[in-house]
Amino acid sequence: MPAMFTGIIEQVAALAAVRSAERGVRLDIDLGPLASDAKLGDSISVSGACLTIATLAGERATFDVSAETLRKTTLGGWRAGQPWSPRLWPCRWRRPPRRAPPRG
Repeated sequence: MPAMFTGIIEQVAALAAVRSAERGVRLDIDLGPLASDAKLGDSISVSGACLTIATLAGERATFDVSAETLRKTTLGGWRAGQPWSPRLWPCRWRRPPRRAPPRG
């Protein structure tokens, strides 16, 4: 059975920097308290796009964002220092409960 996204928002974070990269951009995001449970390779949903933590230093995580993701999401228009903060939540996947077979 396919996995299901739980979509629970755990933290509102600040976009610290947007840097050009070879095939897209790198986003530096201050995770705040969410960083205490985060590790390299974790997937974090950033405004609906699941991104993987490429580097983690203290509470700041860096995410590599591909050109395709920039085209298909709002991430391409993000700028450091904007007055709003992206919402972050872990991309947690779980299997839906099994349904009992029909009685009959």
